[in-house]
Amino acid sequence: MDSEDGSSFFVPIRLALALGFREDQELDEVQVEAVERAVKLQAAKEKALRLLAMREHSRLELQVKLIQREFDVAIVRQALDELADGGFVSDRRFAESFIASRQRKSPEGRSVLEARLREHGIDRSVAQAALDQWFSQEGNEEEALRAALRKLERTAKHDVDIERKLRMKGFSLQAVRSVLAEEDTQE
Repeated sequence: MDSEDGSSFFVPIRLALALGFREDQELDEVQVEAVERAVKLQAAKEKALRLLAMREHSRLELQVKLIQREFDVAIVRQALDELADGGFVSDRRFAESFIASRQRKSPEGRSVLEARLREHGIDRSVAQAALDQWFSQEGNEEEALRAALRKLERTAKHDVDIERKLRMKGFSLQAVRSVLAEEDTQE
């Protein structure tokens, strides 16, 4: 295609058709800008998809990464909107994946998990729904606390250290003390 200044450039056929152009058409300035925007939008979507192919990302994570790669904020928002509409970007799916991963590696209580999700830009209602689902399907918070306790017992020697560390992992004082008391009676 030719631009107003006489320069030529290649536009992929799908993009040209989507923009309503025909072969050997000369473009005015507005049309050149439309092509440039469409190319940038496509590049942003492709980069986001490559990131998503590696692991789930929250919308906020993708936004930050794309902006760091010098994509325009408006292009990033549009790309992520289109990817979300297509089901490729989902904060709910990210939250579910994140919770499962954290609980496998280092079990945590609800409050810490919710805070971590919020740091990734997950809306409170989405975070709470994902946490409700996890704890209703995969077990309850007491089971997560027991798993965390088993891991801590390998390194921490005193109940005071274990209690403090479990509290830092987001488990309630009451639940921690209850489980520790049960453990003491079983020994």
